[in-house]
Amino acid sequence: MTYQQPPGGPYLPPPSPYVRVAGNGFAIAAFVLGLFGFLVTWIPFFIGIFLGGLPDVLAIVFGICGIVRANRVRRGMGLAVTGLVLGGLAFLSIFVGAGTVW
Repeated sequence: MTYQQPPGGPYLPPPSPYVRVAGNGFAIAAFVLGLFGFLVTWIPFFIGIFLGGLPDVLAIVFGICGIVRANRVRRGMGLAVTGLVLGGLAFLSIFVGAGTVW
């Protein structure tokens, strides 16, 4: 009686390496800045303009970059568009009078 090895060799194959999926940091940044800017821009007495103006502009820029990156990595399109829309609405609301004296 002879001992036979199991088919496929004596050892199990090595585990497959972890593949990291590319994310979309621009989309996340656009959403967070757009939401923050949209909420803060409405604070009266010009405080909202000073606290929300820069995040609104950055949300617009990061939203555009996030949309471009989402076309390549296929992730984050919804967050990028939402951040772009929120940042754009908040930035345009400054010209209507948001953040000024009520």
